Amino acid sequence: MKNTWKFVFFAVIIFGCPFVNADVPDEQGVGLLIGSIETAGNVRITNSQILSKVRSRVGQTFDSSMAVEDVKRVAELKGIDYCYYNTAKVGGKIKLTFVVVERNIVICYRYV
Repeated sequence: MKNTWKFVFFAVIIFGCPFVNADVPDEQGVGLLIGSIETAGNVRITNSQILSKVRSRVGQTFDSSMAVEDVKRVAELKGIDYCYYNTAKVGGKIKLTFVVVERNIVICYRYV
């Protein structure tokens, strides 16, 4: 009995887990189509400015590496401190949201 568990353990390590189905997308949404692309957190920067930097498109298969590259391009916009993306599965498709954090603008007034 003890040797059987060792064999199963090493077989799983060497040959991979036989119980994993490669056709099922992971919880991050890889393999699903993008149903919508939205923005969040923007106040002074418009949605069109943000989405002009995004290469992911509605109807494409979601690719996390492309979304990471989109985040890098959006973060380069003037006035953005940093950016990240969120995914949600809605109706069998991915809702991709780019969340931006804008830089604070400090205005000092001098009263005379």
